Amino acid sequence: MSYPITGKILFRDADKLWVASPAELGMVFDPSASSLAAYKYGRSGGVFGALASQVRAGGLGSDVAPVIIFDQRVAYTYLQNIAVQVDTPVLEASLRVDGTNVIAEPGQLGRFL
Repeated sequence: MSYPITGKILFRDADKLWVASPAELGMVFDPSASSLAAYKYGRSGGVFGALASQVRAGGLGSDVAPVIIFDQRVAYTYLQNIAVQVDTPVLEASLRVDGTNVIAEPGQLGRFL
């Protein structure tokens, strides 16, 4: 399972790009839980269910899904680092007087990640 390390996830904002591996976003492979799931395959479901699973796995093979852990706190921290570069505050339009001149300043749309 090399995807958490070698995989790439691309974030793009106009001309800015950020590339992260799934591991940098909190996705990791759990080898202990994955091996336990493989061990339990063919050992659950009662006597006949377990026997049927063992015969099926022995004859045709069987896939057991790997256990992946996703830590949302790590992803949140990574996205907050991007947000510092992307977020723009809302600016209300305003009028100000400079001597005898009235200066109109347009508003600005804001956005937040």
